[in-house]
Amino acid sequence: MDLNGATTHDEITVTQKPNTPDDDFDDELGFPNTLTIISVEGTPVVVEHDDLDIGNAPSSDKIPFGAVHKRSVKFKSYNRNVFIPGVDVHVTITDNERNLTTHFLNPNLYTISLTHGNFMWQIKKRYKHIHHLHQQLVIFRTSLNIPFPTKTHRERRDTFKNNAVRSKPGKRKGSLPRFPKKPEVLIPFEQLPSRIKQLEDYLNNLLSLSIYRNHPETVS
Repeated sequence: MDLNGATTHDEITVTQKPNTPDDDFDDELGFPNTLTIISVEGTPVVVEHDDLDIGNAPSSDKIPFGAVHKRSVKFKSYNRNVFIPGVDVHVTITDNERNLTTHFLNPNLYTISLTHGNFMWQIKKRYKHIHHLHQQLVIFRTSLNIPFPTKTHRERRDTFKNNAVRSKPGKRKGSLPRFPKKPEVLIPFEQLPSRIKQLEDYLNNLLSLSIYRNHPETVS
């Protein structure tokens, strides 16, 4: 800037916000517990229900005999019940194969064990596969235009969860699925146990929420 022949320089100071541990996670899958999804002519529709209705709803680990004779449901329908009602799905990563030569960006191939009632099976996935699932669920959640939980929602949810835990010990309650954003290629070998725990927590929390558990991308 030139004022009466004199030159001055304006100084601009940029303050960068320090990184926190939460910056390593994607929390975009949050939603109020009072909402659920139903399928209307193949289109997902958000409906609101009372938390207390969920806690008092009877759960059963058996499928009614009449369900065998119901009309078939399309694979991508949100009314397609592929899980046993009232039974959790538990995820454990039991093994890891690391290969930086042929899979430089996603070197870790995880063996994922899933337990659902009396059933147990294994699948093998890389970080990129879980990342793709997360992206599809974020798009799905955004399309529903669900507001993020307010303070009132969270307080009501926490109160309900505490009461439910006291009345039904051993029943796992859903938490926010927090996806680890750090690329797999930046995870050194000594940090693999921590990465495995992060992915386990993400998948377990994801499968504890019916809105995501029954999504076609999750089922497939």
